[in-house]
Amino acid sequence: MDMSKKLVELRDIFDVTDAQIGKALGVAEFFVCKWHNGESTPDLARFTQLCRYYGVSADYLLGISTYLPFDARQRLLNRYT
Repeated sequence: MDMSKKLVELRDIFDVTDAQIGKALGVAEFFVCKWHNGESTPDLARFTQLCRYYGVSADYLLGISTYLPFDARQRLLNRYT
């Protein structure tokens, strides 16, 4: 799964909007939309912020690891129960 799909998955799991993510990271919603659509990727500083924001490793966002932290897994399970 590529980074844009992982970002969309996390956005949905955490039930946040592109505008909320942009505000938290200090970027325009436009850029967040481009990351989710796969039209661009975040720079290193924003990439690091995204990892912290969602509580995931860089390896997860890059597709090297499939480990999803407990909080995200719990949120995902709660959506389907």
